[in-house]
Amino acid sequence: MHHFHVTMSRIRFAALALSDLNVVTVMAWIPGHSGIAWNEEADSMAKSPLQKVPSMSYNVITFTTCKSLISKQVTTTWQQHWDRSVCARTTYEMVPSVGSKIIFPKNRCIAISYARLLLNDTTLRAHQYHMRLAETKVCKCNQGVEDIYHFFFQCTCYKDARKQLLPSVQKSWADAGCKGSSHWSVTLLLAPSYLGVFSSEQSHDILFATFDYIRQTGHRI
Repeated sequence: MHHFHVTMSRIRFAALALSDLNVVTVMAWIPGHSGIAWNEEADSMAKSPLQKVPSMSYNVITFTTCKSLISKQVTTTWQQHWDRSVCARTTYEMVPSVGSKIIFPKNRCIAISYARLLLNDTTLRAHQYHMRLAETKVCKCNQGVEDIYHFFFQCTCYKDARKQLLPSVQKSWADAGCKGSSHWSVTLLLAPSYLGVFSSEQSHDILFATFDYIRQTGHRI
């Protein structure tokens, strides 16, 4: 009954609108198919395909299963966007997979520095010069361009802190069964778990050594 009143209200509204446009409307009753041979035949032909459609069975799934399926679909779509994006490619080289938990230090300042290192957007002169916030890219040690690699492996200003960092990383490298010296890279220090070499514990050890290095340098990156 409710739908009938709604329908009639819509018809009245349409009729009034047409009347305002000087359009004459006529409402007439049209009989149904009852007793009209060709109408009955058309009705029968329209319904026949529906009778051939096999009945469908529906399986009930739990909320947990539904949540898992949605999560997988979202992660897949997210990964596709991350793979195809033209932005943040430096970060992508270190963190190619989405959805992984990233470990941050408890110290807020170091955590901010670590995040900016991952994003390749720091206060190091190479980045600041690119944004026209520094007059030169050369490090204050005058030994090269102050980029992330230079900060971790070359700058003579932090050689004392580096004496603790490198042996710690080398130990995790040896514990992982790798032979020879470590293949020093920014990814090794900032995202070791993505190299597929270290265990979870060994990756944590490298990260904590990296965090401690950032702390000892006193550089607000």
